[in-house]
Amino acid sequence: MANPTQDQSHLAPVKSADDARAGVETGHVRWILGISLSAIVVIFVAVLANWITF
Repeated sequence: MANPTQDQSHLAPVKSADDARAGVETGHVRWILGISLSAIVVIFVAVLANWITF
């Protein structure tokens, strides 16, 4: 068992925000969110139009 009084900061180093977000680009997330929301709106309008016509 490890000594609890010993410094263990090397086990879980603190990362900067940029390092923690490595691989995730804000622009791509916005595109995915925008396309998903647009698809939901289009499907909702299509279902609503179909419901109104019958």
